[in-house]
Amino acid sequence: GTVVVSGAFPDGVVAVCPDPSYQHPVSFVSDEAGGALVGWTDYRDDPSFTTSDPYVQHITGGATIATGWPATGVALTQETTAETEAMPAAVTGGVIAVWARGSGAGTDLFASFVGDDGVVPALVSLVSSESAPGRVRVTWAVAGDAGEEWRVERRDEASAWREIAHAWPDGAGRVTTTDETVEPG
Repeated sequence: GTVVVSGAFPDGVVAVCPDPSYQHPVSFVSDEAGGALVGWTDYRDDPSFTTSDPYVQHITGGATIATGWPATGVALTQETTAETEAMPAAVTGGVIAVWARGSGAGTDLFASFVGDDGVVPALVSLVSSESAPGRVRVTWAVAGDAGEEWRVERRDEASAWREIAHAWPDGAGRVTTTDETVEPG
């Protein structure tokens, strides 16, 4: 189960994903700072090995998991179809990982940007943001149907992601939410 990279770090071996489930194969690329960005296929959600998810991990040059990255890696997607391993490419501020879903003529390629705070959705683009004491208003351009519901979440350095709103796109494909639970700082 555990994915390891050896020989690239001072101690020789670092656990990239210390999860007991089955993971394979590993691809990696330098993070241009002495560490590595590692991708693999993971079966942790399916012990029958029929569906898998692509994962990535950021290992520092000091043979530790990079700050902000979970110990068992970041899932790029969690679908009910078989996915191939993530092929990472280092970019400023994170990694772009590419993977395939399907097989033969029905294979599709997908890509996600993964920053220090996780996967950045490609279906959403920031349009504007405003802040005032105790209030933040954010507007996104979103892909999808006008009647599609979007879940809005936020986190800070001391907490996990939490849901703050449900929103629906307006006629121009924009989702706007106002969070009145923010605190100064």
